[in-house]
Amino acid sequence: MKMSKIALAVAALVSATSAFAAPVTQADIEAARVGGTLEQAWISGASASIKAVYEGWVGSGTAIGCDSGTNTIFTSSTATTAVAPGALGNFLAYACKKGTRTRVLYHTADGGSLNAFTPYTKGTELARVKYVGTSTCGTSVSYTDSTNAENNATIIRGCQQVGNKLPADGVATAASNATNAAALIADANGPRKPVGGFSDVEPAVLPASLGGGDVSAFGSVAPAYFTQAFGVVVSKPLYRALQVAQGIANNTDALDPNYDPANAPTITKAQYTSIINQGGAYHTDWSPILGATGTGKAVKLFRRVNSSGTQASSNAYFLANP
Repeated sequence: MKMSKIALAVAALVSATSAFAAPVTQADIEAARVGGTLEQAWISGASASIKAVYEGWVGSGTAIGCDSGTNTIFTSSTATTAVAPGALGNFLAYACKKGTRTRVLYHTADGGSLNAFTPYTKGTELARVKYVGTSTCGTSVSYTDSTNAENNATIIRGCQQVGNKLPADGVATAASNATNAAALIADANGPRKPVGGFSDVEPAVLPASLGGGDVSAFGSVAPAYFTQAFGVVVSKPLYRALQVAQGIANNTDALDPNYDPANAPTITKAQYTSIINQGGAYHTDWSPILGATGTGKAVKLFRRVNSSGTQASSNAYFLANP
C-alpha cells in the first residue's frame, strides 16, 4: 500500500557545502537561532517509516539535504541497546548543516499514522522533543550505516520532552490537549505545531470520526513513492503447529533453527478473517487455522489501536473496511 504524506512547508535551502564537517552540537543550534541561520520544522505520524523519513531527510545522490558528516539525532529515549533510526523511540529530532544554515526536523510518531493528520483535522496537541538547542540530554553514541555513510550520525539520548505521550489508544483527549498545548507554548524556541506528516495509508482508510477520511480541506496529500510491507506475526508454538498442519517436514527447532522462509507456513486471508469474526481478542479454538487438532486450545489475537496505519491496513485488507 502506498505511503502518503502531507506536503511539508519547509524553507528553501542554500546549496553551499561546509568546509569542515562535524556533527551538529546543541551549541551550534542555539548559536544559529541567535544568529538567524536556524531552520526548524516538525512532522508527525507513522512510526514504521521513521528510518525511511530520516534517510529522506539526509538525502542522497542529487538530492542531498545535509552536508556529509554533520548529522545528529536527538531522542527522548534513554534505551542504550538501540543505535539506529527506527529503534530510538517516538520523539526525535534530526539536525544537520547545509551550507551556512543549521537545520532541525522534529519528528513525533506517537499514536501512529492518524496523527499525521489530527493536528489539523482534530486540533490534536502532540508532544515532541524539547527545543534541542538548550534541552538537557544524556549520553551519546555513534550510528554507522554500512550501506550509506551519508546517514551516519551522532545519537544523543535522554533529551527532555515537551508534553506527554498520548493515551494508550493513540487518540488525544481534552485533558491531554490542554497539557501539551501549555507545554509547547512554554517551549517557545521550538516549533508550535507539525507542518505535516507521514502515514502508512491514505487518510481515507483511517477512521473519519477520529480525524481521518477526507482531509483535503486542511492540506494536500501526495504519494511518498516508497512502500511498507505488512505481515501476520504469530507466536513460536503457533508457527510450529502451522508447519505440522501444512505438512512442512522441517517443523522443529532442530530442523528449522533459523526459520528459513522456505519452511514458512501461511495463514490465508479467509482463515485470518474467520478468527477475527469469532469476536473478541481471546478464543479457545484453533480450528479455523489448524482444524480439529486445535479444538480447546487458546488463540490470542493482538491488534493495534485505531489510530495505527498498520491496523487500518489490516482492516482494509482482511475486512474490506472501509
